[in-house]
Amino acid sequence: MLRRVEVLDRRREKSLQVLCSVRRARTTFRRNVGQVSHRSEERAICLLDYIDEISSTGHGEKNERTDAETPETIRDVLARRSVVLKITTLESAPMSLCLRNVPFQSALCAARFRPGIRRSLLSIGIGALLACAPIAPVSAADSGLTWNGITLYGAFDIGVSYQTHGAPLSQDWFVGVQYLIDRKGNKSITSIAPNGLSQSKLGLRGKEALSDDLSFVFDVETGFDPQSGHLADALASLTHNNGKPLTVQTSAGDSSRAGQLFNGPAVAGLSSPRWGTATLGRNNTLLLDNILKYDPMGGSYAFSLIGLSGVVAGMGTTQDARLDGSLKYLYSTEAFHAGFLYQPGKTDSSPGKAWQGNVGFEYAGFSVDGIYGHKNDALSASSLSVAQATTAPHDSLASTISDNTSYTLAGSYKAGPWKLCFGYEHMKYENPSNPLEAGFSGLGGYLISFTNNTAFPKPKVLQASWAA
Repeated sequence: MLRRVEVLDRRREKSLQVLCSVRRARTTFRRNVGQVSHRSEERAICLLDYIDEISSTGHGEKNERTDAETPETIRDVLARRSVVLKITTLESAPMSLCLRNVPFQSALCAARFRPGIRRSLLSIGIGALLACAPIAPVSAADSGLTWNGITLYGAFDIGVSYQTHGAPLSQDWFVGVQYLIDRKGNKSITSIAPNGLSQSKLGLRGKEALSDDLSFVFDVETGFDPQSGHLADALASLTHNNGKPLTVQTSAGDSSRAGQLFNGPAVAGLSSPRWGTATLGRNNTLLLDNILKYDPMGGSYAFSLIGLSGVVAGMGTTQDARLDGSLKYLYSTEAFHAGFLYQPGKTDSSPGKAWQGNVGFEYAGFSVDGIYGHKNDALSASSLSVAQATTAPHDSLASTISDNTSYTLAGSYKAGPWKLCFGYEHMKYENPSNPLEAGFSGLGGYLISFTNNTAFPKPKVLQASWAA
């Protein structure tokens, strides 16, 4: 009997020491928890509550339980607290203990402790873990360019070209040179050739789980000219040719990339495997998504007519390949997918409303999509003529205004190493139902000093088709 009392006294003394260590760690952690996000703090509180409970098992009569019962008791506590502990071992890295998605680095190796000290070491280890300030997470899902669900992506594309009929290199137009036949191409040119195969860009996209079936998503991207370092700014290239004859003009063109900080997509929204994805902001249009999907040249500026022009992807005007202030919704099942995009307009950069709808399916290597869309008050910017440049601000532009309607059917079939791509688009231009007066700031903040609202007294039809 005396022996049993001595054993219990030693156990109580050791348990009180553990309890003091845990409480000190808890105090230290509460001082540091302000450095982490509110969501991380909420998850950490769950773990703190768990520490309180397992600490209480270390003294009093509850301590009479055998050490062999401890692992099961801890699992019971975790189940009651709905806390999920995940232990991940990485090569050449210490073990990480994660409370759901909130990681804390620790020297704790919750491995094969001797039965007599398992509970004490586990309690002390978790206490020490809480005392440490949170540091960068270590996750098996992370790659070199992905951290905590956020991915850095980009491309850098530069080369050299020779053209028998070209125009001098532009420092702002992200295409750089007139890769395709153009009226400005009137001399042989050898020069740096940026973005021939793809747009040089830098972007961030991320996905953060809000629940088991809902995630917050975002994507922001900026395109740039790799040979000058300038942001992609097609409209600046047009202003450089204001009032100049064709013989001295540099390479230039219109585009939805007009010097904005995020001239690619800039969106945020919600995504669910069950209900689809909705994003709000500056969205790529459904038509642009499908042109890139079914263009056998992958949207290459140097080798694809439909990739360079932007007219096909913008329902007739290249500025409308991406739409500011738009809502985009995508839904898909195993074989069927659909999408809808709406832009209310009413802004200087995009005064008219727009909408697009898309349905498609994929089965046994075959994929097909149909897209229908309409845009009011579409803007097609151009350089000022010699006469216009004498009266208008030097950095302003002219613009043709139209109401555009487009429908597209595109598809592909893949069999082994072979793939067939095909597509057809019908675009109709009409005079705008709501004519615009000159003097407003268009895309990228460029002043539109001249407008043409009567370019299409009769509807104009442009058709594009491709197969490869």
